[in-house]
Amino acid sequence: MTPAEKLYNWNLIVTALKSFGINIDNEVRDLIVGGDLEILADLLNQIRMKEIEFSEMLLKKESTLKTEEPVNKKDACNVV
Repeated sequence: MTPAEKLYNWNLIVTALKSFGINIDNEVRDLIVGGDLEILADLLNQIRMKEIEFSEMLLKKESTLKTEEPVNKKDACNVV
């Protein structure tokens, strides 16, 4: 794979990661493309932490939904 192809691919990855709230500046991207494994490991850790945050948010939301009292359909339909 040529350096230009790697850069193109990483530009796609950077764009996708932005949608998850992970911003990578050009300097970091260039270090990763150049083979800096420490920077890449840090990025992977950031992705992992975002996934954990998202999972915790979903579990909290699910827990909240389970603890809410169900709506009585009969009462909800009665209009005064």
